[in-house]
Amino acid sequence: MRSVVVVPGGNFGPQAGLLAYVGQAAARRGGALELIWWTPPAGRALEDYAPWVYEQVAPVVDGLPAPLLIGKSLGSLGAAVAADHGMCLPGPLHRSAEVLGRVTTAVEAFLDDVVWR
Repeated sequence: MRSVVVVPGGNFGPQAGLLAYVGQAAARRGGALELIWWTPPAGRALEDYAPWVYEQVAPVVDGLPAPLLIGKSLGSLGAAVAADHGMCLPGPLHRSAEVLGRVTTAVEAFLDDVVWR
């Protein structure tokens, strides 16, 4: 089973805008979606939200087998919950280097096709 946790931003839920499409992309590829719904506390400085987001995301992720976390805006602070986001794979070292290559290729494509087309 592919576990996918969708962590919303500060103003919209996990099925709005970009998160709706990214969640559907994962679901169409066999991902079992876990959607987090919340109302962030008002009046906090941005750096004070990280512990709150962690508290919301950790119980959902706990016990899921190697979940993929999808977050936007405030939800991106949930990345700290991920067990390993260092892109290092077990086995031969070249597999980890290949991941780095795929990420940098995606960044270049994003810059060329979206940001500076």
